[in-house]
Amino acid sequence: MNRSISKMYDEDQELSDQAKHPSEYSILKHDKNEIPFIPVDPNLLFFHDKTMQNRYFEILYISQTTNTISKEFRYNLLSFYIYLTGFMLIALGIVISLFEDQKISVNQLVFHLSSIFSILFYSYFLLFCILKSIRIVRINRVLYMLLGFLTYLYMIFGAIHVLSSFTGDTSTGYIPMTAGIIGFTYSYRRILFDSYRHLVLTLIPILIIYLSINLIYSETLTYNTIGEFAAIALFVITQIIETHVVENRTIQLFYRMEREQDTFFDDEIHKPNVENENSYFHSVIELIINKCDFIIKEIKYAASIVIYKDVKTRLKNVQNEINVIRNKVSKLDYIETFEITSQDIDEEDREFISQNYLNVSSLPNKSYPITKDINVEGQKTSFIFNSKLLIKEVVDHISKVGYEWNFNVFYLNEMTGRSISVFAVYLFKKLSIEDILYCSEQEFFNYFDSLEKVNNMQTYKVNPYHNALHAAEVFASIYYFINNSELLKSINKLDTICTLIASFGHDVGHPGLTNRYLIQSRDKIAIQYNDISVLENMHCSIIFTLLSLGNTNFLSHLSDEDWVICRKVILTMVLDTDLSRHFEVFTKFRTRSSVMNDLSIEKIDDKILILSTALKCADIGHSAKSQEIHKRWTSMVMEEFFNQGDLEKKLGLPVSMYCDRNNTDIPKSQVGFLRNICIPLYEIWCSFLKSHPVDQCLGQLRENYQYWDQSMKTRMFTQVKRLQDESL
Repeated sequence: MNRSISKMYDEDQELSDQAKHPSEYSILKHDKNEIPFIPVDPNLLFFHDKTMQNRYFEILYISQTTNTISKEFRYNLLSFYIYLTGFMLIALGIVISLFEDQKISVNQLVFHLSSIFSILFYSYFLLFCILKSIRIVRINRVLYMLLGFLTYLYMIFGAIHVLSSFTGDTSTGYIPMTAGIIGFTYSYRRILFDSYRHLVLTLIPILIIYLSINLIYSETLTYNTIGEFAAIALFVITQIIETHVVENRTIQLFYRMEREQDTFFDDEIHKPNVENENSYFHSVIELIINKCDFIIKEIKYAASIVIYKDVKTRLKNVQNEINVIRNKVSKLDYIETFEITSQDIDEEDREFISQNYLNVSSLPNKSYPITKDINVEGQKTSFIFNSKLLIKEVVDHISKVGYEWNFNVFYLNEMTGRSISVFAVYLFKKLSIEDILYCSEQEFFNYFDSLEKVNNMQTYKVNPYHNALHAAEVFASIYYFINNSELLKSINKLDTICTLIASFGHDVGHPGLTNRYLIQSRDKIAIQYNDISVLENMHCSIIFTLLSLGNTNFLSHLSDEDWVICRKVILTMVLDTDLSRHFEVFTKFRTRSSVMNDLSIEKIDDKILILSTALKCADIGHSAKSQEIHKRWTSMVMEEFFNQGDLEKKLGLPVSMYCDRNNTDIPKSQVGFLRNICIPLYEIWCSFLKSHPVDQCLGQLRENYQYWDQSMKTRMFTQVKRLQDESL
């Protein structure tokens, strides 16, 4: 700290003189221009924070560069000792002269001499200790209070009329003790740096003693005695008031000086936290909101330092205006282009994300043959309906869904030959569907049974990955999120049924090919849906086509209002699973839940955003399952990718990233997928839910990432070693 309190005071006074409106900025007008925001006791004037109080003391008394007494304290010591020594020498001279003139007795002479020399000895011994030891400096106020008491007592009892009454001797001389009290008080204030508490603790008792002694030892109560006491009392009161004002001003200057000094060390703290280190993707809206948050934070910080009321008011108004802008921006539609700006993403991962997770042009550079209906090689119906769907073993296993994160849908399928329809039978009773929808169990079962049957285009196909088993896995994951978080209390039963429909039907009719492939190959599905969320629009169409049929329409008894809401929820949830809109949905949820922190599940649009994010997390839920389950799903999705790559080669299309079975590095592909897509999504989802069981899912996801990362490094090491061996 290179600036002293006194220097700051001079600078502030200069600013006051130069101000355009000095009446507004005058530093001395405390009640008008300064507000009591400083954390000090307004009565005793000390900081609530002991560390700050100690810092304030050190600034006054100790040099921050040399660790010796400060320059201001040296000046105060010089002033104090000049006055004290001068007064004592004058008093000594007067006393000796009076004694020589036989105007005071020997007893009185002894009293004066012993008092004067004792005070001088104590004062200079104290000065010696202060100059030698910083430890003494830290307690100097208490020691000088003792010196002050001794000096004031000497001046009270040393008055001729008091001392004569006390000793019984007759005296006719005069020693100017009252003038000494007044002069000493000014010096005493300086040595204490106008410490209000210490001055009060000294002067109030002294004033009481002064009055008492003069009343007791005065022979007659004259107007002179009363007038002298009144003058001293008035002087003491004004000194106390002035000390309070001065110390209050000093504290304000110190506090502002400290806060201003702190800004030099807080640069890193106050940098805008615009980017999450675990995410490389940010929408323009999100960046604007983060910038607004940073500006608001800086304005608040500036307002905490400024001590001028009108400036603080203006800063507050600016802060409110920025908040208005921030809130308006957050409500804008998230239809915008996302770019990968980070240089830390691997080129192959960058290409994979651009092809599948960003709205980039999918038009090929040349014409390719229009494909006919694709029948992925090796697809054969493997589902065999087992009439004993609800045997005890099945019931025991299926009852764990929603409560066990690593629920094994493979085991369920092995026991029953089904997955979706088995869940339907269980959930009809579990969720009391009949009481909510007034539908029959047969209608409910028929719908989900139709989704699962592999007999036409409008059902799940036997793809390696996008099949009925995947739908069952997604439902198990989203049902777990609901049952293990506040969502269970926040959404109603109809919301749960909408979630059930969306999760089971979100990939129905999936051909095992990506939107990009369908668009580039000019598939009839892409043509039908105008290249916009091709598969997702198809899934929605199939869901509601089946719901329009008589024997599968278990929503037929819904009111018109509930039907509209239900349809909106399901459509949005399914459409938001479009990978090309991943960052649009992700950043919107992150902005609302984390940056704005204003999501309210009571609002229908916010509820849909929450449920859509839940489905997105469930859609990639296998990435956070146990390593055994995760690896099994990974092999299935890679096989589906490779099947598409084979078709792309056959048709002369560019092979999509990670779809070439001959040169794809599977561990590397999974490292990029988990790091860039899964982990950021689950981090913000867990942050929103604040659920310990769901947090454990994120922990497993990170373990899976470490597994693939280690596998990738081992594979690279093996390849390098093989090359080294071949070169020998």
